[in-house]
Amino acid sequence: MGMSFSAFLEQKGGEYAGFDPNRAKRLYKQLSANLSLPPHAIQILGTNGKGSTGRFLAQALQSAGKSTLHFTSPHLLDISERFYKNGACVCHEALDAAQEFLQGFDFLQEASYFEYVTFAALFLAQDVEYLIMEAGIGGEFDATSCLDYELNIFTSISTDHQELLGESIAEIAATKLRAMGRRALLAKQNHKEVLSIAKEIATQKNAELFLAESCDWDFLDSFSLANPSAADVMAVTHQTTSQNFTTPPLVSFLRENLHTACCALRLLGFAPPNFPMQLDLRARFEKIAPNIILDVGHNEDASLQIAQILRGEKIHLIYNSYAQKNVRPILLNLRENIELLEILPIKHPRILQQSILEEILKELEIPYQIFAKILPQKNYLVFGSFSVVEAFLRGGYAK
Repeated sequence: MGMSFSAFLEQKGGEYAGFDPNRAKRLYKQLSANLSLPPHAIQILGTNGKGSTGRFLAQALQSAGKSTLHFTSPHLLDISERFYKNGACVCHEALDAAQEFLQGFDFLQEASYFEYVTFAALFLAQDVEYLIMEAGIGGEFDATSCLDYELNIFTSISTDHQELLGESIAEIAATKLRAMGRRALLAKQNHKEVLSIAKEIATQKNAELFLAESCDWDFLDSFSLANPSAADVMAVTHQTTSQNFTTPPLVSFLRENLHTACCALRLLGFAPPNFPMQLDLRARFEKIAPNIILDVGHNEDASLQIAQILRGEKIHLIYNSYAQKNVRPILLNLRENIELLEILPIKHPRILQQSILEEILKELEIPYQIFAKILPQKNYLVFGSFSVVEAFLRGGYAK
């Protein structure tokens, strides 16, 4: 056998290197005749909440007896995390089978990293009933937008990846919402212009637009505390290695994402689950130790949501950021909660220079130091990017 799936991807370079808005559609058109796609396909787009919304939907469909594949990105520790099939990440043997299939088409050599893993998801989903595809950072030109979807779900849209999507909310929303197909569900939005743009595009495309805010929340009442704080979550014993754990209360943004997923279930013809759901996805306000929470949030809206959950609680923030992120407003949202910011050094070409981060911290009067170890008497939030959470987990600091 030739090169493994993961080894092949390592030589591909950056996730979105060499972006071409037309390449994915052209490659898919050539590949599609060799694929047998599932009868039901759902796409999830947005800025925040895509991963958890899609995973809640996949878990609910599975509980209803349906076979599913949930494709998400990026991954934390292993490429297999991107392919969640029937309740578990696929094995590397399955990925290598996808690699063998894809390598049979010379024209796929020009595919980008993200395009290639998107096509791998299509191969892996050939024997399931429901395929849930999470878009990357894009919308209308995203590799996942090649398919014809039964339903497009748009999660919260806000500022992120402005270097690729545009500087304003209106620009970012428009490029994502133009991926809208014949039926679309719009989650609760923090920026009012998103709704007006969604309605305009739905009219242009003669699409049915459904609003998650119009669905009632009654079915969530027994799932968790009405509006738990970080202290509520910390108070619950949660052993991720045991099947006999107490489910922690869902924090506000996860409740909203579960609500969106349940609205999607109704549109797909299913009743919402009548039992508490625990999210089977890492680092979404995940408690991994009595005093440590992981969250892969990395933009202004995400930090605002975290601040609302923390309320007045003081934490040590283990943090770093990519250079293109707007660090000041992210940290401003959390400043009142930060007892100490601990910079987690990360080796990555896109990471913000430490000297620049330190200047911002001095300007905002946020005390900081280089992260060294976890102290049992302090509460920690690991936050800032997938790379921060990955580095923390690989470092074994929670032991």
